[in-house]
Amino acid sequence: MKQRESFFHLLKPDHLYAASMFFAVITLLLVSQVYIYLYIKKRRFRIISQINHQINEWIGMIISEKEFPVIDLTKELKLYLKKEKNREFLIDNLIKIRKNLTGSAAQSIVELYKNLQLKDDSIARFKSYAWHKKAKGIYELYMMDQEAELPDIYLYTNSKNEYIRMEAQTAIIGFWGFEGLTFLESLEEPLHEWQQLKLLEQLSTLDIVPLQNLSLWLRSGNEYVKHFALKLTDIYRQLDMHDLVADCLQSANVKIRAQAIKSLGRIADDSTAEILISHYPTETNDNKKKILQQLATIGNNNITSFLEEVLKEDDDFLKLEATRALVAVNNDVKILNKFQADKTMASIARQIQYEQA
Repeated sequence: MKQRESFFHLLKPDHLYAASMFFAVITLLLVSQVYIYLYIKKRRFRIISQINHQINEWIGMIISEKEFPVIDLTKELKLYLKKEKNREFLIDNLIKIRKNLTGSAAQSIVELYKNLQLKDDSIARFKSYAWHKKAKGIYELYMMDQEAELPDIYLYTNSKNEYIRMEAQTAIIGFWGFEGLTFLESLEEPLHEWQQLKLLEQLSTLDIVPLQNLSLWLRSGNEYVKHFALKLTDIYRQLDMHDLVADCLQSANVKIRAQAIKSLGRIADDSTAEILISHYPTETNDNKKKILQQLATIGNNNITSFLEEVLKEDDDFLKLEATRALVAVNNDVKILNKFQADKTMASIARQIQYEQA
């Protein structure tokens, strides 16, 4: 009881007043911050709505009247577009729209981009020291067909930064097509699997032209370039590259050898089967399976004895691939009858017969 009396004795009215004022100030600050946040959000929404409305008017004029719109910005819109964030939003929207248009309509979007002097923003981002801004600048210039900037963009196809490098390479192929692959000759940095897939997808939409420098890429000291060149040889069936592809089987890189095996299957000649067989003993199990799969496609009954030797190996997966190849090159599933005494082979034979059926 005495402790409670002592506590209330110490708690003076001034203390209560100070505490009340403190919490009142905190509450006021919190309410003010919420109000300011909601005001900014609402204002931002209004700005975006006005920009979108203006864009839709321009696009409607382009599509319906097939003429370039008169650029007549309201005072409020001019004020909005003084801010970099709003101009960036406008660029992003123009790019999205251009992706869905073709011909003169798409070109009108580019003209709109230039007339609004938005290219200056893209150039500023491109020249930025921040990697994410530089990469975005390259993307914007490419998507808005600013080919005049191509020489400067080309310099970044060998950038140390992966994202800048990828955007620059994509832009070069976008502008030049297959001829843009010349950057491979000086590429020292990695060309990762994802970027290879992106470039191949980009090239797939273009008409094929002679790959005059393919032999240089297959000899490249950059293993990523060599790997990509092997894929090009495979996809576009560059038959005259057979010997250079066969040389890639000597590579210490298992991925290059794997792609070389696949590519040889696509551009095979009379010597290919023997070349693959000669490399079979020193290969990894995965690459051995790839060799057997290619032999099933390009081989003939002359390799029957080799395949029967493979059936003596311990690896059941290799036995399965060898059995498939054996049936394929002899074009007769009955050849498996002589292996029925072996339980494993009998099981594999049933699997092959099921596949054949």
